[in-house]
Amino acid sequence: MRATFLSILAALPLIAATGCASTANTGDYLSLVRSITAADVSAFEDSHGGRTSSDEIARMQQVTRQLVDEQTGLDDIHVHVLKSTSPNAFALATGNIYITTGLFDLICTEDELAAVLAHELAHIEEMSELGAMGGIDRDKLLVEADADARALDFLIDAGFEPAALASMIEKLEDEQPRGWAIHRTDQIDFLLGQRISNQFCE
Repeated sequence: MRATFLSILAALPLIAATGCASTANTGDYLSLVRSITAADVSAFEDSHGGRTSSDEIARMQQVTRQLVDEQTGLDDIHVHVLKSTSPNAFALATGNIYITTGLFDLICTEDELAAVLAHELAHIEEMSELGAMGGIDRDKLLVEADADARALDFLIDAGFEPAALASMIEKLEDEQPRGWAIHRTDQIDFLLGQRISNQFCE
């Protein structure tokens, strides 16, 4: 299974059909969320080696608190570490965020950890918005690129280095479909350049 950095799982019932990132029509978001049982979550976690009581969880919780404020509308976020050595991260519509031990091996700084979490938070926020609209079909690369753009907002507002997002995407270039990493980092460079230009114009 290729990591798309970072995978988006709209709801557990879709996992059995896709086994990875899914951008299928989410249908009734609230209905899907309610349909996710403890057994579903457990089965998903087991498929990635199960949870581990990593010391990194405390770091994840602290950084998540810095990224999420009252303005984001995001609450009830739960962070976990999975034992899988495959570098990846996952967001569930229920507010669960997972990072694998394999991805933690590639995270060198607090800013890079924040970049991973910000991207996953962007997916959760988007899933909520899509659910409110009844769900739509979207291109997978577009979903990831949109989450990157929103993640930059989270990082900048919380005082983290936004370029760390591009750093993580580059580290996982071989784990993504060909050309995705370049497309995504080019977009990040453009958006950051646009912000700098706008600051000079103000």
